[in-house]
Amino acid sequence: MKPFKFITTLLLTLAAQSATAASSDFHVSQACMTDESWTVNSSEHKVRMEKWLGRFQAFTHRTASPLFSFSQAILLKRLSSLMQQSDFERGFSEYWVGRIFFELNMDALAHQAFHSIYENSEISEVKKAAFVCMAQIEKRSPDWKLPAENWSNLPFSPQDSNSDAEALFLALLGNHHSEALLKSLPGEYQAFLRGFEATHQRKYSDAIAEYTSFLSFLNLHPAHFLNRYVDDAHLFLGRSLYSVARFKEASEQFQKVRKTSNLQIEALNNLAWAYLLDQRYDDAIGISMQLRTGALKNTFSPEPLMVSAMALNELCLYPDSIRVMKTFVQDYASSFNWLENHQNADNWYAEALKRLKPQAPGAPKEAVTETAVPIKVLGEWVKTPSFLTRQLEINQLIEETHKIASLQHRGANEQDQLTKAFLDNAGTFVKDVKIAKLKLKTGEALSAEWSDKYVVLKKQLTGLTRFYQASKVWKNIAKNYEKKLPTYRQELVRKINVDLQKKNQHLLSELRKVRENTDLIEIEIYNGASQDLIWKNAHPDFASLSEKMKDDKKQAKPSEVWNWGRFLASDIENAEVWEDELGALKADISDQCNQKDRYMKIKMQLKLSGGKS
Repeated sequence: MKPFKFITTLLLTLAAQSATAASSDFHVSQACMTDESWTVNSSEHKVRMEKWLGRFQAFTHRTASPLFSFSQAILLKRLSSLMQQSDFERGFSEYWVGRIFFELNMDALAHQAFHSIYENSEISEVKKAAFVCMAQIEKRSPDWKLPAENWSNLPFSPQDSNSDAEALFLALLGNHHSEALLKSLPGEYQAFLRGFEATHQRKYSDAIAEYTSFLSFLNLHPAHFLNRYVDDAHLFLGRSLYSVARFKEASEQFQKVRKTSNLQIEALNNLAWAYLLDQRYDDAIGISMQLRTGALKNTFSPEPLMVSAMALNELCLYPDSIRVMKTFVQDYASSFNWLENHQNADNWYAEALKRLKPQAPGAPKEAVTETAVPIKVLGEWVKTPSFLTRQLEINQLIEETHKIASLQHRGANEQDQLTKAFLDNAGTFVKDVKIAKLKLKTGEALSAEWSDKYVVLKKQLTGLTRFYQASKVWKNIAKNYEKKLPTYRQELVRKINVDLQKKNQHLLSELRKVRENTDLIEIEIYNGASQDLIWKNAHPDFASLSEKMKDDKKQAKPSEVWNWGRFLASDIENAEVWEDELGALKADISDQCNQKDRYMKIKMQLKLSGGKS
């Protein structure tokens, strides 16, 4: 039996019947937002719904309590079963219930309510509102996904509110979609989706055009919802430029990924490759140095070290290249061994919490054992979106118990206040009626005013009775929801463990790939180094002349050149580097291959001049 099936049966089950109200009779704007509004164009429904829409608005404006609003939604649901042509009233009452759960952050109940409406409602605007609300839930609890089908039946248009566009955008992102549905979004949303689609289809020229347009829009609208995808756009645009060999432009895009982004390390990996293929070897080497110092020292980024070794090899700096590869082994041996030895484990979440748990003030620092998760692996775990969002959901579930208790307490107080108000009014009414009767003359009857007061008092009693009835339903729902919280938490932990297992497999695969590539690079380095040794033996004066060439380079244009010195690859942590205007580190290295060419030219000039320098 599915969770909360009894709620669906009680509140959200719809009779299968054809729609009797046209979609144009209703319109919703900003669903599940504080400024949500509903417009009823049909005169018949306008008369019937004016009072209920006013009460709904009181709830969205937080002038009516959730429990009172719940009682009103239940009442509308019951009355709709007695009305003719009441599809909208019935659908709206169910939406109202879901909206209350949404406002209380009870995402499981809210999603179930909205999903039932989406599957069963015949009123397209109610269905669309439920869809938009599910998108809002997915933004804060990604495990509660939007439906994967029937989008084409929703009345979206480019003129829709931001929340409507956001909902459709989230549904289309990463999923197959029709051109007609895509065109119902504003241009900026289309640009990102088209760029994303073009990237996956390897249509890089199209992707470059779309991402460029998207980023131009964000430059003019920095506070827009889509700004959360600005780093993704820079990364994808950089990769597209890289794929068409526009390495300089690609490197500029990779450097625009913000330092606070979880995509920064991925961008730096891509940046190192762009520098290498653009023959900017000092910049490529600087990336590997940047990832081994400061705040980035514990990040998982083995590829830039491999790129650095390749760059040094291209510069004929063979000993330094070998040292960098040894540095790779030194940095990642513990991570590789741990990942190899723990492939069959499954309780990754508990391991992460154990390492992340803060120590008590003054407590001695615990030693990190060989079985503990290496810091580089742990860093990859905790920065993954699935870990972060699900941990937030777990935190929210922990708070739910306190929220439910608080809500129950407030509901009981509200019920007491309503009861007291009714009893006071009833007591006053009875007292006033007795006094009025004593003042009557023989044969006189009470005036119609007292009948009107009695009707008001009776309505108050009816409202109180309905509140009592709704509170019983609410208590039953809250009680069952609270029972389900531990199950939800266990499911979230299970999903985290599954995702971390996949992450571990990916990290291990990446380390194996880099290790295999470095083996091939090492063969090439030793081959080049052996030829280099033979060459230097044949030209014994190269070393002294090479030093002279470096000294000449240092003296050239002293006002424009800063000498930062050479680095030792074996002591790369202490290397001297400088940071350019875009924030990337750069190493000052000499090109031994180029110096060989210069050496041979100098020797040729000396030979032609008869040995005079």
